[in-house]
Amino acid sequence: AFGYAPTDRTRMPWLALEATDWCIDVPGSPYYNRLVDRREVGEQAIAGSSEPMRRDIHLNGDQRYRQGVVIEHNAGGIDGAGSCIFVHLWQTPGQPTAGCTAMDEGTMRALLDWLDPAARPRLVLLPQIEYDRLRSAWELP
Repeated sequence: AFGYAPTDRTRMPWLALEATDWCIDVPGSPYYNRLVDRREVGEQAIAGSSEPMRRDIHLNGDQRYRQGVVIEHNAGGIDGAGSCIFVHLWQTPGQPTAGCTAMDEGTMRALLDWLDPAARPRLVLLPQIEYDRLRSAWELP
């Protein structure tokens, strides 16, 4: 989990984001699909990336990453297989994302409180009809 606050009550490991934190979405980068600190990797490593993690500082006060969770999609960092996928706050209800899942602050707070790394949580996105059909077999909440 990550956010702008120095700490959070979630049980998930917490990354307190700083102005130097970026998620690299540049194909061909050795840091593709990784959260990095610009102070450690250098300016050249973040060149061309569109994912500053402190959006409030770099993108006119944007609060979407004030609270969020990293989705471990494409953990191997394979070019073109997707990068920087998160669950984060929405900018406005119904506004599309670039592959992430967005929600209101109350739902995010409930999610952060519910997540337990010991339970090895998984994100499953399904249409309601499929959720209803698979709920028992997949032991979904």
